[in-house]
Amino acid sequence: MNKFELLGEMSKANEELEAFLATLTEAEMADPGPGGDWSVKDTLAHITAWMKLAAGWLEKTINGEPVTRYQPGYELTGDEAADEAIMNRLNDHIFETHKELPAATIIEEYRQACEALTAVVATMIEEDLLEPGRMAWYPDQPVWLNIAGNSFWHIRDHLAAFQESSV
Repeated sequence: MNKFELLGEMSKANEELEAFLATLTEAEMADPGPGGDWSVKDTLAHITAWMKLAAGWLEKTINGEPVTRYQPGYELTGDEAADEAIMNRLNDHIFETHKELPAATIIEEYRQACEALTAVVATMIEEDLLEPGRMAWYPDQPVWLNIAGNSFWHIRDHLAAFQESSV
């Protein structure tokens, strides 16, 4: 995937999510999701937080600053099971931090996160996106995979779950 395709997929997934959100009332956005868990609003806050994290990692790298993944207090250890537990704790923290915010606030934060991630990706040279090992914090794979995982793949995974539950 080249830079143009990456930005295109990011834009398309954003449009898909925005179209879905436009069909919902504020009350529907707060209804429990599939299985009685996170609502659309909660899920949008989750997606937003991960987009902000990805944008921050990229910006820090571009500015020559050290990157802590995932964030201070939730650092990766290199042990797969421990790292999954850390990610789950971080997701719980994101939920608790955002659960009382109104849907309009979450939507605005989502839009800002989309703009921030898109802007930083747009400034990157293609080699940094496509060549494995160009980011010290993502050493074994090309960073576009991290960007996809925190943007359009992430959006589409959650969007599909909500669309399936409403059928």
